[in-house]
Amino acid sequence: MNNRLDEILGRMTDLGSEKVSKNLMAMLYGKPGTGKTVLSVALAQQIIKPKQKVLYIDTKEGWVSLENHPKLLKNVVRAEYNSFSDFAVIANAIANKDKGLDKVGAVVIDEFSTAADMLLDDLFRQDVGARADEIPTDALDARLYKPLGDACRKAVEMFQNLAGVHVILVAHERETVDHRKVKVIKPGFTPKNNDGLQKLMHVTAHVTNEIKGAGKNISYERLVQSHPSALVDAKSRIGGLPLTSTPEDFIAVINDWLGDNTKGVVAEDKTLASDELPDEGVPVSEEYIEDDEPVYAGE
Repeated sequence: MNNRLDEILGRMTDLGSEKVSKNLMAMLYGKPGTGKTVLSVALAQQIIKPKQKVLYIDTKEGWVSLENHPKLLKNVVRAEYNSFSDFAVIANAIANKDKGLDKVGAVVIDEFSTAADMLLDDLFRQDVGARADEIPTDALDARLYKPLGDACRKAVEMFQNLAGVHVILVAHERETVDHRKVKVIKPGFTPKNNDGLQKLMHVTAHVTNEIKGAGKNISYERLVQSHPSALVDAKSRIGGLPLTSTPEDFIAVINDWLGDNTKGVVAEDKTLASDELPDEGVPVSEEYIEDDEPVYAGE
């Protein structure tokens, strides 16, 4: 008992004198081609310390998005993804400071939603006893969503618990329908899995890319939405982030927040900013399914 008490007392520190570092937990999501990968790596590059590296976990050849940005490749190490168990192996290797991973200051998982989809497919195949070369046609059992959500949350928590390591998840987007019968854009996870992951995030931002002009005058306007609106799911517990910002301003605000020990997390804004609702499709038809995660009624 005394040994246990001594251990606890040994972990106690005076927060009035200790400089507490912040580990960013962020999720960036959007459609393909919106610049999610480039923004996630650019953000990671800005917030790591000198001589640290960015570990880029690539689930679906997202690495090619960075080929036109050679400056972003500096101090970035790519890890190819094969199965969900890779996350635990990598997190443990970082924690143990294994060779090659002893200087990791940020982990980018691109795309974590793809890894979740692959895990659900593996769980489904195991459940119905399908081989890798088969295409099973059985109905997906709702009880599989719980182990899916538990595994995703635990994987992220393993990286979250690494001292001095920032975590940035990249995800595709999905459309769902809320109680108003309005289409809402959310991160590409099943509803309960998304809720569990969101609790771990300091910021969840939706990335868009709008093409303007024509011919030689064409330009791309990239925006990052960090607060929820009527049509877009987002979240921020970082003070200073506006509703929408350029990628450069988004990175700058987060970098300032991480570097200022007087700034803590702020309450998540629950009010929805107004959107200009599109002329078509709102409200949506009754055929549009609100929730693709069925309820499991078993024990």
